[in-house]
Amino acid sequence: KCFICKAQGKKARLMVSAASFCSTSCGSSTTNSAVAACGPFECSRLLKFHAGEELPHLCEEGLERLAALPPPVSLVSFLGDGRCGKSTLASGLVVDGSAECQSRGVLRPSAPANYFPVGDTGVPVTEGIDLCIVQVRDERNLMRSLVVLDCEGGDNPTSAARSVVDIVAMLGSTLIVQVVWGALGEGQLRQLGQGLAARDRLLTGGAGRALPGQRLLLVANGCHLRYADDHLAASLSESHGVNETARNELRANIKRAYEQIHFVTVPHDSDPTHLERLSELRLAVAQHCLPAALGGSQLSGAQMAELMRCAVVQLQSAGVVPVQSIFRHVLLDHLLLPLARRIAEGMESTLPDLSDGEYRTAPSDPRIAVMERFDNEVQHLTHTELVAEAKSQLRAHIDRAWLQFVNCNDAIGEQDRDVSTEFDTRFSHSEDRVVSWKRPCVVVGKKQPVVQQRSVFRVWTRTRVLKKNGQLAYSEWQPGNTKFDDPGEATMTNMTNMTTGFSSCDHHTYTSSRIGASSWLRGRATPASPVSSLRQNCIRGNQGDVTD
Repeated sequence: KCFICKAQGKKARLMVSAASFCSTSCGSSTTNSAVAACGPFECSRLLKFHAGEELPHLCEEGLERLAALPPPVSLVSFLGDGRCGKSTLASGLVVDGSAECQSRGVLRPSAPANYFPVGDTGVPVTEGIDLCIVQVRDERNLMRSLVVLDCEGGDNPTSAARSVVDIVAMLGSTLIVQVVWGALGEGQLRQLGQGLAARDRLLTGGAGRALPGQRLLLVANGCHLRYADDHLAASLSESHGVNETARNELRANIKRAYEQIHFVTVPHDSDPTHLERLSELRLAVAQHCLPAALGGSQLSGAQMAELMRCAVVQLQSAGVVPVQSIFRHVLLDHLLLPLARRIAEGMESTLPDLSDGEYRTAPSDPRIAVMERFDNEVQHLTHTELVAEAKSQLRAHIDRAWLQFVNCNDAIGEQDRDVSTEFDTRFSHSEDRVVSWKRPCVVVGKKQPVVQQRSVFRVWTRTRVLKKNGQLAYSEWQPGNTKFDDPGEATMTNMTNMTTGFSSCDHHTYTSSRIGASSWLRGRATPASPVSSLRQNCIRGNQGDVTD
């Protein structure tokens, strides 16, 4: 035997055991508000958290009940704020609170049965996800399984903020019922958007196309307002200004994630229209909670259970996204970090422009003044940890900018400003040379060679480089191939080479250096030797440079 719950218009029917319904709703003893109803429709744990853990674990009891269902299977998840009546509304799908039940042949007004745990205090009752399975008839009078998931609220100040509950429910449901107390607001949309973003984070590699189609039903519970028919469309309109692009983006993503979006209000239970609106909610769930299907094939409970297993495994692998701090969002992201960037960019604009290729000698370091300016700007703030974080990022930014400037300036300083060649005539060796011929007698006799010892000199050269930073660099002295007997001849040859032989070298401008005898020559010359003559020439040459 069963009791058939008829929703408005008799389009959706919820099948409930008459005996179970009467014992919990029509008997003399009512169900405790903090304990779930028992019987064939009792709830089971599907998702739970161990003490001290942030990541959830699936319960085998709920998975076994889900996996035993043949196709077609529909899953509806109740999400939303804590203590906003989600469990009460979810229990209303299991038994029609506006119908009359027959107990021992007598018709009596029924009281709602709490198939999910509920309470009347500020302490949250539902932890994780609870599951309840009922059999319903669709518009063609065909039976199918409806799996109702009652999810833990996400914003209760006395409990942990567990957004992973919404993620698991969104991955495994065909209808999302987002509940808020009182009135539809921006917070409800933001909570929904956070859940979608966390869900899409797990859908990597195009896996999002592997999810069953989903619809969204927004519910304002305990609502005393009268909404116009176009209020939902106006609420999801992407018509906000340029300073509120995030709100437009939120609405665009919500509309893209769901095939259809609907809105239902349920007044307070003291309102005369409360039961009527509950029937409208049940009708909306029955119409929009379609059987789970992929590629045109209906999924079984075992396949949906495997989908949830995969979701939990992927959650445990990816980890939990931490809850955003409002102080970090307002003070750090929108005050301190923009201030640090503005100060750093101001410092960068004051650095000398090195595009002219000129070296800057001893540039002043502006970093100390920059940090003092930042300290003066934020001295009124009491959030020292946020100030320290922004200050650290500012210091890193200006250090990078200053280091880049210094490295570029040093590289310019290493460039050549002037390149010249220096010459040095050095004694190479002595050799005997025939300087004349002489007869033994004045007029007679064969001429004999007159041999004298001559000094042979060699010209050594090196390159002198004047860098843009003022430093001088010299190459090693290299011996030349030309030898001279007369140092004066060597001097004139060197001057000729400087004015003719080196002036045509590409990319360099050669100027003469002082053509002086080496210290070896100056230390070893005697007045009667050719070396002494060379030293005199060198002294005269040192009186001025010869340039090309």
